Formats: sequence, C-alpha cells, structure tokens
Amino acid sequence: MKTPTFWWLALLLLTPSVSGCGAHVSSHRCEVGFAPTSSIQSPSTDELRLIAERSGAEGSSVDELRRALAAIEELERVEGESVDLIIWKARVVQYMVESLDDTDDILRWCRRGERLAERIRELAPDRVEGYYFGGLFLGMRAQHQRVRAAMWLSDLEAFGRRAVESDETYDDAGPLRFLGMFLVSAPAWPLGPGDTEEGVELLEHAVEVNDYPLNRMLLARGLVENGDDHGACQALREAFSAPAEGRWAITGPRWRPEAERLATQISCQLRTPPGIAAR
Repeated sequence: MKTPTFWWLALLLLTPSVSGCGAHVSSHRCEVGFAPTSSIQSPSTDELRLIAERSGAEGSSVDELRRALAAIEELERVEGESVDLIIWKARVVQYMVESLDDTDDILRWCRRGERLAERIRELAPDRVEGYYFGGLFLGMRAQHQRVRAAMWLSDLEAFGRRAVESDETYDDAGPLRFLGMFLVSAPAWPLGPGDTEEGVELLEHAVEVNDYPLNRMLLARGLVENGDDHGACQALREAFSAPAEGRWAITGPRWRPEAERLATQISCQLRTPPGIAAR
C-alpha cells in the first residue's frame, strides 16, 4: 500500500532591530525600516515595491522575507487590497515555508498561505494562482501532518487539476509538476487517486512546456516509480548537467541531495556542474 509522503513539496524569527521602534509602532513598519516619528517621511509606494522585490526573492533569508511581507502589507494599507498584492504575498510566504525547519512554524505559515490562496480564489476564480498556491500550501501541510494527509487527497487533486486547466505554464510549468508528482506519490485506487502513468505523462509534458531542470528531476522520480530506472537516470543527468543560471542557481543546490539519493537508489552516476553542489 502506497503511503502519501508528499516529499516532493518540501523544497520548502527574529526581526531585525530598527532604531526608535517601540511597542506603539506596528511590527511590520519596523521590519521595513519605517521611522516611528512623523518628522521623517515614510517610504513611497515605489520604494516599498523595491524593498519587497529585493527582500522577497527566492533564496532570501527569513528576515528578508519578513521585511518583504511587511512592505507588501504597507502597500495594501496605502493602495487597498488587490489580487496582485495578495498573489505577491502568497509567493513570499511560499519562500518562507521553504526556508523554515521548525514544524510548528511551517504549519503556521502554511495556514497563512492557504488563507491567501482562498482569498485569491474569491477575488479571481479564473486565475491559476488561487488553485496552485492552495495545492502547494495544503500539500506542504500534509507532509507535516501525515495522519491527516489522506483526508486531503481529493482537495489536492482538485487544486492540481484546476491549476493545470487554468494555466499549465505558470511558475515554469508548476501546475504540471504539482499534479504529476501528486499522482505519482498518492495511493492508487481504491485508497486514493494515485495514477503513476498519468503522473509521468504530466511530468513529461512539464519538460516539454518548460525546460526548467527541476522538471526533469521530478520526471526522474516519476520514472523510478513507474519502473524505468534507465530513463530516470538520463533525466537526472540532464537536469544536473544544466548550467547554474537563473532560478536553477538557487534551487539546484537545494534539490541536489534528493537527486543524489535517487541516483544511489537506481545506481546512476551524477556529475556536478559548477554552482550546483549540495548545500
């Protein structure tokens, strides 16, 4: 019997002190460096966006991600709620979850992400982000609450299928990665909706849609589950022979340990290009 492990969603609290910040000043204003006195002008919306962009990038530290969220929340206070700002917050929360080690912290941030995804679906039911982030955050929560994971299988499948239907190209073919790996790792009928063959087809399509090396690595995992060790080894080698450029320069080292475990499992020799050593 296959147990839902959701390993594939694990990619992935101190606030910097700011002079003059006291109990009467909101914590998020201190985090982005806002002055607590009216004699100094608060950052403009352009400056807030710059803070959020610089601090909220993938691979940023926990403190930087907190600062980015605070800046986005200040933008919401100034400009009002918008779908784009909520999506921005959801993305930063995703990076936060990927950066944390403590289970309680992970679960708390996952629940925050789920609330953001729900709000996106309320305001923009045709957009992919509400379903994609809804699936990601619920899946990451399931990874840490495995006793409850079986109860969420139908929701996870629904989120994945709706995300693929809405925009399969989003986040470098993220919806295809999500649904493909879910079907590969979930228990099959009658215990669940798992379907290894369909999952591998979706992962192959993800590689066709976007050549992001992570798509090839997850295809390798699906091929192992489907009994094709040779194809899996080839996919792993192609993923980790890619240059450490762009997003892969950040995510490649994070996924290297998983790739090495999988390579050992199938007796596959990997080479390490510059910049992709595990960390």
